[in-house]
Amino acid sequence: MIKNVEKSGVVSLKQKNQVLFKQQYEQWSGVLNALEEGEKCLLEEYNEAYDDWYNSSVDEILYEDLDEIGKDLDEICKFIHKCTDAEEYQYGMEIGADGVKRISDKLIIRSEVALKTSEYAITVNADRSFIEKYYVEAFRSDTNAVNYLRAFLNSANQDTCRQELKEIYSAYIRRDGRYSGYYDYGSMRVNELAENEPGKNMVYVLRLLGGEFMEVLRLGVSEKDALGWSATFMKQGLAFFLFYLSDGKNLGKGISEMAKITRYVFGFDIAAYSKGQKKIAAKDEMSFFTDIFMKWKKETEIGESDREKILRHIEKQMEKRVVGIMDANRRKYYGECASYIAAIGEIREYLGERGGKQMLMSRYAAEYSRRSAFRTELQNYGWVISRT
Repeated sequence: MIKNVEKSGVVSLKQKNQVLFKQQYEQWSGVLNALEEGEKCLLEEYNEAYDDWYNSSVDEILYEDLDEIGKDLDEICKFIHKCTDAEEYQYGMEIGADGVKRISDKLIIRSEVALKTSEYAITVNADRSFIEKYYVEAFRSDTNAVNYLRAFLNSANQDTCRQELKEIYSAYIRRDGRYSGYYDYGSMRVNELAENEPGKNMVYVLRLLGGEFMEVLRLGVSEKDALGWSATFMKQGLAFFLFYLSDGKNLGKGISEMAKITRYVFGFDIAAYSKGQKKIAAKDEMSFFTDIFMKWKKETEIGESDREKILRHIEKQMEKRVVGIMDANRRKYYGECASYIAAIGEIREYLGERGGKQMLMSRYAAEYSRRSAFRTELQNYGWVISRT
């Protein structure tokens, strides 16, 4: 008799929770509808100080949130996440889909909603095309490398997906082929009304992921000056191409460093990539990134003749860089130069040149024989002093 009462009480509590969730779902659905209908909106005003300071032809628009839209979006996201704890996946998926439809695709928070919608869709065994759609929408509202890779690698038709993703990121490329936007601000973009604006390096990364290899090499990895690379895409671009030219296996010290640089500019980690998907078993971050990168590479190949051109271009850029660093006596960059030299040598060996790494490093060591600190850095990346 007691068991029956307890069972009845549990059912009653569950029913109450379902009624509560339905009420909350209708409440937030109404808020989303008000956003779509323009009943709630942001007040725009031009920032004249921006134009005076930057002398820019592009106006900066500031927003005043009198209707507390940001607060509403934050509460909607909390409700969507609450659906996980309550195991109300259907409600979560429906309010998420509603949010993606009605929230401005310029807002980064829409990306979070899209990924949570995909997660619930997987749980309720929704159609694959439905899930894929929200991966693309996550990329549309937070246009970055992690969201690109998730959408592309989970697509049933990668050619179609590649084209759709390209149309999205191309909106951030200026007519002259270069980038729009300035720098990536990372964790600074945290408020609910933060807009999607990929920085210059991220746009170059996306173009590489889209297969625009030679164009990025020409525009982003061809600086005339040997110095000042930290404010450019040079280091990241060279690292990307060197890592790409490897097979991702038994990485030497040089290519391992290139892989780390590439992962960093991608902003990639397991937690970020896992969003919107089935739980991914814990794994070493670099090994997992390498696996994902090589899966993408398999579907986005560089032609053999272009590979040779790219390697020659990298070698010339590094020769120029080393000369510039040495002439300016920038000792703190010796280790960085050594890592790229080692990586180039490792790629030479991978492509069949026997002893290519040692020959290249020995050449640089001989050329700068009086730079003991530089020679030490070469040794740190695998150069072996010949005793003969």
